[in-house]
Amino acid sequence: MKKIWLVALGLFLGLLLLEIGLNLTGFFVLKFHNRSFTAADQQHKVILCVGDSFVFGLGALAGEDFPSQLERVLHDQSPAAGIAVVNAGVPGWNSSLVAHRFKENLRKYRPAWAVILMGSNDHKNYQDVDCRFFALTRQDRFSLLRDKLQNFKSWRLLVTLAQSLRAKLENYYISLLAEDLPVHKSSPIQKNRRTFLCYDYLFKREYDRAKDCFLEMLKSNPRSVPALIGLSKTYTDGGSENFAGAIGFLEQARAIEPLNMNVLAEMSWVYKNLGRYEDALDVCLWALSFEKENLNFYKEVVEIL
Repeated sequence: MKKIWLVALGLFLGLLLLEIGLNLTGFFVLKFHNRSFTAADQQHKVILCVGDSFVFGLGALAGEDFPSQLERVLHDQSPAAGIAVVNAGVPGWNSSLVAHRFKENLRKYRPAWAVILMGSNDHKNYQDVDCRFFALTRQDRFSLLRDKLQNFKSWRLLVTLAQSLRAKLENYYISLLAEDLPVHKSSPIQKNRRTFLCYDYLFKREYDRAKDCFLEMLKSNPRSVPALIGLSKTYTDGGSENFAGAIGFLEQARAIEPLNMNVLAEMSWVYKNLGRYEDALDVCLWALSFEKENLNFYKEVVEIL
């Protein structure tokens, strides 16, 4: 029993040190990344860029984040305009954190314009978010605890590592399915292999190959819902953003499997992009009538309304 307590204490201290280290790292990264706002800058018209890692420029070389590039372009085009661009992006921040700090940034920089890019972390970072509305929609006793854990950087790091490991395992599984195994064309192994390969093309953004692959799946099985969903994604994700073309495949898929939540989620998103908000709302309410604990559809309803 004593050893168990010692192990538990060691894990706790390790996580505590990790949390402190991540917070200190974030503090110093922001301190040295943020541009010092000089007295000369006060004479300029300021463009304030706020948001998450896309604004911060995570992974980009120094000076290659989009606010820095924007300032160079504006200076080259209009040197006399006197425009300064401030990068106030913070990696990992959700929309609530960005919004809460926005007033402080307005007072500090007094910008003439603001560029806001946020939302990419909302699905995994609930810090400063009132989760009680979403918790009421779920019967899971641990849901509120998981939401509170999102406030800790160490927890989010562990979740990210777990997701990365899962993705690598899935890619390994796909590579196994891609091997030329001696199986019959109609066997479940062959069907799964074809599905994984088609989606692998999609994830690699090889949209033409993905489209051909999904069409081959439909030739052998016209009622293949995964193929119909995949085809819709080649229209929406392939750069053309042909949502009108995508919705036809999704409507076919819904006719085959009316309660397929993947189909309904994709339909809601496509309808929103088409401006058909009533149709998107109908799809969400239809889904919630069968899965009342599905948090994603509640979020969709809130966004639509």
